[in-house]
Amino acid sequence: MKTLQLEKYNIHVVTLPLPFDLDHVNCYVAVDRDGMWKLIDCGVNTEQNHAAWDKRISDLGLDWKRLQAIYVTHFHPDHYGAAGWLQEKSGAPVYMLPSGLEEVEILFNNRKHFLGELADYYQRNGVPEPLTQEMMGTLSKTGSLIHSQARLSPVEAGTRINLGGYEYEVIWTPGHAEGHCCFYGRENGILFAGDQLLAHISTNISLWPDGNPNPLAVYLESLQQLRKLPINIVLPAHGQSFTGAAERIDELCAHHRERLELTKAAAGNGSSAYEVCREIFGDQLNVYDMRFALAETMAHLVYLEQNSKLATRLDGDRLLFYQPA
Repeated sequence: MKTLQLEKYNIHVVTLPLPFDLDHVNCYVAVDRDGMWKLIDCGVNTEQNHAAWDKRISDLGLDWKRLQAIYVTHFHPDHYGAAGWLQEKSGAPVYMLPSGLEEVEILFNNRKHFLGELADYYQRNGVPEPLTQEMMGTLSKTGSLIHSQARLSPVEAGTRINLGGYEYEVIWTPGHAEGHCCFYGRENGILFAGDQLLAHISTNISLWPDGNPNPLAVYLESLQQLRKLPINIVLPAHGQSFTGAAERIDELCAHHRERLELTKAAAGNGSSAYEVCREIFGDQLNVYDMRFALAETMAHLVYLEQNSKLATRLDGDRLLFYQPA
């Protein structure tokens, strides 16, 4: 796969650092012919990223007051975190899908309830109490990467927007997040993919409290929705732009079929999600990675249960998964 020249489509990449193992996020600037411009995704809210934004916009010769709109693919901090700061700086509206607005409300504006649900979720799925507390602590650190809340406006799936002089359709692609969206240009075949399609790593598909009850199912469905489109260039949130979207979608579907088989085998005759997670991912994960590995394991376990490949029973307060006779 190769880096593709995007300036001819009036698109510029802004790659910002992240304080995670996945150490960067790609945001995109689309410049219209009249000098007005729009953003897709925001990065986390840090002084380092504020300075990076200012430098990049200055280098492009753009005026913050001519920023017309900020589109956020989904509510995760590396995409939404600096939205409030960017809005304060420019006065531009911030748009998300209605389901994305609901996720912001749940996670950031009703945080106490969500954290209580999450602690119960970890305990029910077999996470030891000390590790539960450590995993909960990582959420506090994540919260610090988000500016005070932006004033959010809804954009509906199917809406057509102008980005750099080309028309793009807002496409709802749930799975990684219930409110995840992509932007597809039928004229140029460009897909602003967010976290839906990445070139070299698989998108994290996780089951969370108050989220979609079967996120892997809707993710696989949304991949097939994209596979029907003639996509020429994928602009992902992480890694380089790439071609061959259909082949990458097929690779991701094969990856999840393999992971489902491993998950089913690991469940055996009765295992908690935490035990299955350790069987698949090992016991050397740091606390941050364990949080996502467990939630991804749960997504695969629930998918198998919904398709009658696994069954569940309670062992005290713990939920166990097992292969039915």
